[in-house]
Amino acid sequence: MFNATKFVVAGVAVALFGGFLLSGPLTQQGDELLPAVGASASASPETSYVVNSVPTGDWGMSTRSMSTKEALWVPSREGVSRMDSVTNEVTRVPASEGTRWLVASDDAIWAIDQDYVERIDRTDLTVGEPITRDRGQPFMWQDDCHPPIIADRSLWIASPGSESHSLVEIDLATNAIRDEYVAEDDWSFDGCGPWMGVIGDAIWVHSTDPDGLGYRLTRFDLGTREFTDRIDDLPGALTWPGCCIVDDDAIWLMEGQSISRFDLATHQVTDTLDVGRDLSGGIAAAGAIWIVDRDGGFPSNEGVVHRIDPSTREVTEVIKVGQNPEPPAFLHGAIWVANHSRPWSV
Repeated sequence: MFNATKFVVAGVAVALFGGFLLSGPLTQQGDELLPAVGASASASPETSYVVNSVPTGDWGMSTRSMSTKEALWVPSREGVSRMDSVTNEVTRVPASEGTRWLVASDDAIWAIDQDYVERIDRTDLTVGEPITRDRGQPFMWQDDCHPPIIADRSLWIASPGSESHSLVEIDLATNAIRDEYVAEDDWSFDGCGPWMGVIGDAIWVHSTDPDGLGYRLTRFDLGTREFTDRIDDLPGALTWPGCCIVDDDAIWLMEGQSISRFDLATHQVTDTLDVGRDLSGGIAAAGAIWIVDRDGGFPSNEGVVHRIDPSTREVTEVIKVGQNPEPPAFLHGAIWVANHSRPWSV
């Protein structure tokens, strides 16, 4: 499931870019954090968020580093950096300044800022001409909270508008805006963009109601390219880096100390679990739901990761991961947790 070579590569990447990484899932043994015994291993996905903090001294906007099979990619005020996963060589990619989000397709990295999208070739690192939105409107909110996604061979961005909001579709083959689909929903909340997730043949958008008093899910059908359903009065929170976790047949909605399961077949909340004290992001991977809790209730204020079995709707493991943990990621058959207090304990 996990070996020393993989950890060394991750450690070098973190040392170069100013984040902190811990392998996982983890267990406690004295003052050390160790890979948890019996953690499920499965094939590594093509992409996975790995480091959730920007390089040291960089701007405080919502940005995320990410990995592909061949490299770690890091956005910053100066553009995009690429670290080769084999040689650890760092290359500065000549992308425009201000890249906020990175999204990977099969042959490219898509660098996204508030006002433009750039395609970076994953092989030769050439950067295409910036794509801008029609009518001069920005692609994203000024203080965007949640990343764009790739679905059905397109890049999708939840975009603001002067009177209504929309999904902007960028065709990955033509490197151009294919269409813009206007929604009735007001997706903004204090300048913060909505969460998006793709399950099967639909994109789901989690956002506030127009008054910012409740939460809703809106379904966009990828087959018809139409908004088909809206479910109001749901639990949730829009705090970055995530409010929702996508499973095979459900969306898990975090709210404070609890998490609720929204069933995609019935459009109903079927279960609500009181999980922790300060939930702050999670992931569905290796047959389970993994949720970071920044306050595990220990005297040292250590954070933990809760493992939830989606079939039984029960917490099956609580794993200590040190102070100030960031949301988890799945890479090389393991759960990884960024940790600002013990970067080198294994």
